[in-house]
Amino acid sequence: MKWILPLSFLIVVILQIVEPINDYSSISLFVLTSILLFYNYKGYLKFNNIFSNKIIIVYCIFIFLFFISLLINRFEFNGLVVVAQLILYLILVLFLSDYIKQFGIKKILILLNFSSFCIATYYFVELFQFYNQNILSDFNFEFNKFSSFFRNKNLLASSLFMLSPFVIYKIKISNNFNRLFSILVLIQIIIIVTITLSRAVIFASLISIVTYIIISFNNDTKLGWKNSVIVLFSMIIIIASSIHLFRRSDFLNEQVYKTVELNSSGRGELNNSTLRLVKDNIFFGVGPSNWKIEIWNYDLYKKGVDKDSPYVNSSYFFASNPHNDYLWVASEIGVLGSFVYMLFLFLLLNELLKLFKRNEILYKLLFSTLIGFIFISYFSFPLIQTVQPYLIMVIVAIVISSNRIKVKSLNHNYINLFLVSVLIVFSLNLFSKYMYSRSIEFQNENNLDKMIANMDYALMINDVDISSTPLKWYTGISKYKQGKIKEALIDFLAAKEVNPFHVHNLNNIGTCYHNLGDIETSKRFYSLSLEYVNCFYESRKNLAVLYNNDGLYKEALEVLLLSKVDSSYEVRLECSPEYDYHLQKILFNFLDSHNPLFSNSNQCEIEKQKYLQSPGVYRNYLKVYMIEDNSLEEYVKKLSIE
Repeated sequence: MKWILPLSFLIVVILQIVEPINDYSSISLFVLTSILLFYNYKGYLKFNNIFSNKIIIVYCIFIFLFFISLLINRFEFNGLVVVAQLILYLILVLFLSDYIKQFGIKKILILLNFSSFCIATYYFVELFQFYNQNILSDFNFEFNKFSSFFRNKNLLASSLFMLSPFVIYKIKISNNFNRLFSILVLIQIIIIVTITLSRAVIFASLISIVTYIIISFNNDTKLGWKNSVIVLFSMIIIIASSIHLFRRSDFLNEQVYKTVELNSSGRGELNNSTLRLVKDNIFFGVGPSNWKIEIWNYDLYKKGVDKDSPYVNSSYFFASNPHNDYLWVASEIGVLGSFVYMLFLFLLLNELLKLFKRNEILYKLLFSTLIGFIFISYFSFPLIQTVQPYLIMVIVAIVISSNRIKVKSLNHNYINLFLVSVLIVFSLNLFSKYMYSRSIEFQNENNLDKMIANMDYALMINDVDISSTPLKWYTGISKYKQGKIKEALIDFLAAKEVNPFHVHNLNNIGTCYHNLGDIETSKRFYSLSLEYVNCFYESRKNLAVLYNNDGLYKEALEVLLLSKVDSSYEVRLECSPEYDYHLQKILFNFLDSHNPLFSNSNQCEIEKQKYLQSPGVYRNYLKVYMIEDNSLEEYVKKLSIE
């Protein structure tokens, strides 16, 4: 039974791969809570009161601020899940600290080391299969899809980074086979962090190594600064060899360019929009899990005409968080919450610093890694995952168990009450996510009745998915496909109450009104969607068609030209075949209507022939006028002169 608690980490890691669609941790959280509840029910641990520790006090304040923000702002069930998740981590510290106090850290180290091996080995198995396919086109794109048990390569790299101090410490305290095994795991970690080319993790690793060298200077431990320098140069050799061996040089150059151009990238836009949101909601934020909805109102997806950022003029990619834990916390529970979170990390660093006097390498490794984690949190979102917070709580538990704790046992019944409450929340969340994933499967199979029935079950608990799309939007789409226009409109309007900014939903409302004959209301909703995503193709196409039907050919052409579509004519035919059909129809109507203004009576036919000979070139030619003058007036003047 002593292995059950350490095994919980490996179980959480493996379960990452079977999570429901569009989710990060519902199964993992449910299983982890069940394990803790079972452990507490059996009474294996004698809980000491850790709530006098200042780290825990600050963490409890952090949870309290989340709960207050949840009550004050728009209640979102996913926000309740976040609060339950934070409570679970607090209980986890209680379990881990008492476990370490009674049984030591040996079994935890063994399982963390073995977990690292499983993660790395599974990743290399994926790569081996990939290289056997001998894929040459889009090599880096396909390569970046591999992430072992995790959602993406960045989460994989950051999790292995957090595991690395435990692996290094295992090398130090082990002998013979165990040491060789741990060295193999460490080499695997270095290679994976290198070839994933996660910029945040690579920089964090360098920061951690430099930190360790500094704090080990003038120290006679076995892994002092001299050995650290040797390890650093060994890492450089492994890194250079890995990049060459796995053909990642081109992607490395691309990542360097993205780092240099950070402010003009999607990351810069995320930060700027989130800072504006924080400024307007400085005290209590917008509520847990509400950032993804409220950020629409801060121009994240509407910046200009021709930028390449995934967030600018996007109609398909919607961010679920600002990819910055400090900004995420500040935006959802207020600036005070972000300060409390940073204070929590600072106090943990401070306690590790105090433990240096014991001359124990583990504390220095954890200190250096925590410095790197603080850096990663500025460019990523580990706080809302499961693996990284679990490892942070392991560090907290090690620190607490290393200090004297007041011998005052806690009542197991209170802990059971909290665990059961958390388990209920996670059970409802898991049920909702499962029904949601089933409904998407039925939608893909075009089984619309079952899709609606399953989504209605999901709607009993939740009303929005992780991408800020209201669940009612999905049922509205299915009903629209069934020809139930009025019922679909009711669902779309209900979805608008959940997320008033969602451009797909606003566009669908406009389409329903169009089908019901209310053209002016239809135009209003198409125009409203363009206030949030300026170049959203679907709304611009639909609005242009209405203008064309009204004989407003110039307005129709101007609206359609600013749509976000691929500049390549061939790609457009494949991805947006309707675009050029409508463009040709509206352009020809526009030319016919202006024919009396042209000095040359054949000018209209000449321009039509130019378009038919090279649609892509002519479309870009027209778009230049829209970008420079925001109007086709100069184009008309040019044709009149000719």
